[in-house]
Amino acid sequence: MKLILIFIFTWTTSLQAAVSCLYSVADLVRKEQDWFQVVIPTERGFEFQVVHDPVQAQKLQSSVPLVHRKKIEDSLNEVADHYQSIIEKLKSIAVTHRTQLQFRMKDPESIRNKIIDRAQSYQRQGRIFQIQDLHDIAGGRLVVERGSPLYTMSQSKKYWSQLLKIPQSRIIEIEIKGGPEDQAKGKFYRAVHLIIAHESGVRFELQVLTKAVKHWHKWDHGHVYKNASSDKAYLEKLKLYSVKWIQIIRLLEDLKSNPDSKSLLMQISEIQNSTGIDFTWANWPFILDGFLSSYFDISFNDRLLVESNKNKSLGLPTLDRKVIKDFGNLTITH
Repeated sequence: MKLILIFIFTWTTSLQAAVSCLYSVADLVRKEQDWFQVVIPTERGFEFQVVHDPVQAQKLQSSVPLVHRKKIEDSLNEVADHYQSIIEKLKSIAVTHRTQLQFRMKDPESIRNKIIDRAQSYQRQGRIFQIQDLHDIAGGRLVVERGSPLYTMSQSKKYWSQLLKIPQSRIIEIEIKGGPEDQAKGKFYRAVHLIIAHESGVRFELQVLTKAVKHWHKWDHGHVYKNASSDKAYLEKLKLYSVKWIQIIRLLEDLKSNPDSKSLLMQISEIQNSTGIDFTWANWPFILDGFLSSYFDISFNDRLLVESNKNKSLGLPTLDRKVIKDFGNLTITH
């Protein structure tokens, strides 16, 4: 039997920009209605100011000493310099565990907005934002099956230090997303986020999540989280539709891991009784999406099972077969 390709490696178009060292902090200004948000690099870190005069905003940026600006730009571009070696380390894990690896560098515009947002947030907390606090310039994602050791063991620093062949001290942080506290706030995205230090000292973020959660997160990020629509009532409906979807995804994933759980079976039974949807049917994703989109009055183009990219020949949105297939793997079997 021939060896089959056992992982998918995804590049992003921002790679060329990163490797070319195009990161710059020459223009950390963002216009918001009739005022300007300005971030000023200093010896202590980034200072945040709000001004109403564009000339004043330009003067503040021009007054930054070159040495401060260069120090930050060097830190940003150091990540790009070590981009490939970070990828190689993660690629070996993806091959060994037969999983999907995605990796990306934030583009310069995203970095600029992130610095402005963080500087503002830190100022509100009475803190100074520093460049070393920016951990997700480079980001990796391992898309796994629910039962993969990468997922079940991902909370262990010891496990990751052995897997990556690095000291535990370089596993800076492990954050569990979607725990009880997050759920109490209405946040049901489930994944493990790790901050890992490269041997150079450069830090990058690694996310571990399942296929179904990845599909939902990609849709939610574009349709809900990044939605700048002025129609607040419709956006609220999208949020409710999104929450129902991720709650059911999580429930079905948990049931796959614990098929005899009376509590989980009871929750599924309640959903089936209230909606008429039988999750032992292979076509449950179609039926559920139809039910939820009708209940919350969601347009066809905005539905989770519809491809964001339109059919090139017809110019019409189409159903995303890959998403439907991966959701279908959560079908309950007797």
